[in-house]
Amino acid sequence: MTWITGLALLVDTVGREGIGQATSLADIGVTLGTVLAPTLGGLLYENAGYYSVFAISFAIMAVDAILRLALVEKQAANVWLLAESNRRGYGTISGNDPDDGDCSNRSSSAAPSIKKSSQRNDEDQHCLIGPGLDSEPNHRGWNWLVPKLPTTLKLLKSYRIPAALYGLMVQSVVLSSLEAVLPIFLNDTFGWRAQGSGLTLLAVAIPSVFAPVVGYLSDRYSPRWIAGPLFMIAVPALVLLRFVQKPSIGDIYLLLVSLVVLGFTINCVMSPLLVDLTRAVEDFEQDHPEMFQKAGPYARVYGMFVFSFAAGTVFGPTLGAYIHRHADWAALALFLGLMSASEALVALLFTDGFILFKRDKGKRAVVGVVTRA
Repeated sequence: MTWITGLALLVDTVGREGIGQATSLADIGVTLGTVLAPTLGGLLYENAGYYSVFAISFAIMAVDAILRLALVEKQAANVWLLAESNRRGYGTISGNDPDDGDCSNRSSSAAPSIKKSSQRNDEDQHCLIGPGLDSEPNHRGWNWLVPKLPTTLKLLKSYRIPAALYGLMVQSVVLSSLEAVLPIFLNDTFGWRAQGSGLTLLAVAIPSVFAPVVGYLSDRYSPRWIAGPLFMIAVPALVLLRFVQKPSIGDIYLLLVSLVVLGFTINCVMSPLLVDLTRAVEDFEQDHPEMFQKAGPYARVYGMFVFSFAAGTVFGPTLGAYIHRHADWAALALFLGLMSASEALVALLFTDGFILFKRDKGKRAVVGVVTRA
């Protein structure tokens, strides 16, 4: 629930143009929590006792509660901006939008209200480009089934959304599998306990500081050429882990270098995937505005995002432990490498639209100029 509302609020605040950089900052927190929390808990339990683990958890929850109470939502901030503009004599800005659904009167209307500026900009863009102009082609082979499905499942009609959700699940499976199996493997191979395993997992977590750079690039370039190569780079990093077999200096260097490369690729790939997920659902809403008359699609699609990530978090440790127990560490590394390779192919083919379909980027540029005018 926290992720769904948080991501929806994030998109509503920063808009389409800044979603990559904003989600990259959130991704740092997710990565640090997922990778370092078990290690930190183990160190606290080993050195300070049972209750110290819950003490730090309650402290973090208290800070989170204070930040939530201090949060000012966009709707409340717009009311303050409206009152401030009227007080300074900039003119009365009406909160009523005449002919919200009529595109013919859009050009003659006055400046949109501050309270509904984001909604009106989206409607103006829809009036300028029309439905379906900038999204993938409308395949009618199974459209007869769409009206019978729930709205959440109708979103899966856009293949960009399942592609992004699969990528998020692969990211979660890789991270959670290593989190569960790597400490056991390090203890069996090198004799390292909680402290050594925790320091090793830092090699996965520290490269996440580059996520804002990847998010910045995702906002300005096609996410296809960011998410796809990141998953491709993760493949050799995962496969090389299978050659770490004995407690030697060479194997330790190979382990750390592979984990650093893997940490950079897997931790930074969430930003381009979320950027394309947001753009895909916006394009879908423009094509099918009748489906979202009362509420927007963001909460639904981010609910599917949370489900995909949670599914990876649940099945990742289970699959990792099963493969490591019944096969070996090398088989697990190969399995994760194949999963990353499969997502690299999916990202290159379907992210930002099917690669064989050409999108009319010229009209998108014209729309951008007109809506900012």
